[in-house]
Amino acid sequence: MGILPDPLSLLRKYIISNEDIVERGNLIFFGEFSFSKNVKTNYLMWRDPRAGIKEYYTLECLLYFLKNVHLVHAVYVRQAAAENILAVRRPDRTQLVAYITGKTSDCSSIDSSAILEIPTRVKRTHDDDEIVNSVSKRPRIEYAQIQKVRLQLSTRLEVTKAEVMVANIKSEVDQGCVANSNRYKINEYYDNNNDLDFRAILDDDMNNLIHQERQSRTRTTVLQSNGKTFYGSVISLFQAKVPKVSTDTYEVAKPMGKPQPYSRYDQEKFITNNELEDFKIDTTGTYQGMILKSVVEGKNTCARTSNDSSQLLPIPRTPATSKSRTPIIIIPAAPTSLISLYNVRDLLQDLKFVSVQQKKDTGAVRENEVILQRRKGDDNSVTVPYRVVDDPSRLSAADWDNVVAAFVLGNAWQFKGWPREGNPAEIFATICAFHLKLEEMKLDVRISRWAVNVLTLSRTKRHLDRGVLGRFWETLDKHMMTKKPHLRF
Repeated sequence: MGILPDPLSLLRKYIISNEDIVERGNLIFFGEFSFSKNVKTNYLMWRDPRAGIKEYYTLECLLYFLKNVHLVHAVYVRQAAAENILAVRRPDRTQLVAYITGKTSDCSSIDSSAILEIPTRVKRTHDDDEIVNSVSKRPRIEYAQIQKVRLQLSTRLEVTKAEVMVANIKSEVDQGCVANSNRYKINEYYDNNNDLDFRAILDDDMNNLIHQERQSRTRTTVLQSNGKTFYGSVISLFQAKVPKVSTDTYEVAKPMGKPQPYSRYDQEKFITNNELEDFKIDTTGTYQGMILKSVVEGKNTCARTSNDSSQLLPIPRTPATSKSRTPIIIIPAAPTSLISLYNVRDLLQDLKFVSVQQKKDTGAVRENEVILQRRKGDDNSVTVPYRVVDDPSRLSAADWDNVVAAFVLGNAWQFKGWPREGNPAEIFATICAFHLKLEEMKLDVRISRWAVNVLTLSRTKRHLDRGVLGRFWETLDKHMMTKKPHLRF
């Protein structure tokens, strides 16, 4: 046997789960448990600390308070006094509401040592369950619908005058008496049986209506026409669209005789007049008495007309190569540069600084040029190629149009052989320039005078590399959007 719940715990449980609490007479029902309204809970009333008497709130007091918790305290006290119910004191309001509604799991005003009354378990009989279930399953029908069903039921049981004449069974007087008696019986049955199954009556009336329905047209009769046949119209339409095929152009196949045996000396029968006509070859011709020019150009070179041009074979043309849209980045080839072909993939693709000496120590091989795969998108699922070179002399005029960025060191000789006569001011107007340095290195004076974006890296704090090198791509995207929008980026 489990531990029986106390009234305060049941009240809190039913309020939190929003279940119904039933008050009947002098009892309060919590499902199968019932308590008297005057039963005391273990919730202490607020009192003077000097007083030694403990007083507890009753179950009726707490339930009434929860029903009227929205009222002002003064109004609630007057209303409770008018109904002769003990009121909850003002200092207990906030703490009591928080505990009952589940906002707090414990309360200091609960006396765990208080003696509690055992609840009474309510037993429900099987007949009561059947009554409750039948009431809950009974369909709800409005009063107007009930009156309509009663009228239909009484009308259906009446026998009309026409039916009496056809059946010739009863007279009109008897018919009226039978109808009145039937109506009286129906009303008496309805008054004594309130649980009449109106839904069954409505279903019966609907079935009668369905049986009386007749289809005027179906999907087959809709397609039928009484005054016109569509066969002739459709056939004439097809005959007008299909072209007539003449049988005069076809030769009747002659019946084949017995197959003749093959003879290697009987090849003349396979020779046709137009066998060499397409190739313009004269098998009986000779080059005797002709000069070399006539042999090379042919006899009828000058006699060709525009009509023979259609017979000439077309001259194959080499397809024009499409212009590359891959951006190009130029980096210095000097050994003192922080960026080179050894570590450019680590810097610009992985956004992490690795020195050139570290790459050489790991056995990295220097390439002539590097193709970077820049990852873009929210999930880095899109890659854009960038070509990186350190020898500008190998670039063609078309390649210089694809140069979008250059890393500079501050030396004027770096721009020797570049377009615009190697003038940095004019070069940086179309090419975005960058300078990479460590934070303890001093900035070159010429770099500060040019329009160069300086990227400063820390020698030891590698977690800052991604933010610094990420600004390289942000600046380059803005530059390409205005200066090189035709390239892929």
